[in-house]
Amino acid sequence: DILRVTSESPFPYLNNLDSAWLEHSKGNYNASFLDNVIDGCGYEIINLKTLKSIKNKTSKFQNEHITNYIRLNKKKFSIKYISYPAFMNRKDIRLTVDNPEDLILCREVYKIIKNSVSHKKIISFLDKNEYLKKLVKKYLHKGYASMYL
Repeated sequence: DILRVTSESPFPYLNNLDSAWLEHSKGNYNASFLDNVIDGCGYEIINLKTLKSIKNKTSKFQNEHITNYIRLNKKKFSIKYISYPAFMNRKDIRLTVDNPEDLILCREVYKIIKNSVSHKKIISFLDKNEYLKKLVKKYLHKGYASMYL
């Protein structure tokens, strides 16, 4: 099976990865998704056999977003939605690097986290530095609206 974290997501929430991987494996799921968390913090676990089986069913454009095929065809697949702590459900924050403003925000976050990623610490820092959240506010709606199918 494959763990998928996108390259534009420098702060994925991996605290629950061990238990998610175990549940995914034991449940023999086609896919397990960490959805509805802060933009840039989610991940996906995809069964390799499933991934290979859908590769030819998606267009060249969709290959970048190949798991959307699974999301759009939920009745054909066994899917597990990974649980997460409530503090990770913040639609007023994004921790991704899609735009120059995102990069500014993530660079500031990186300065405060040192060698250990603590999402609680990141959230607290951003809540105290509203100007950083305002930098990326214009991207929030579009990002969250198109994130999960």
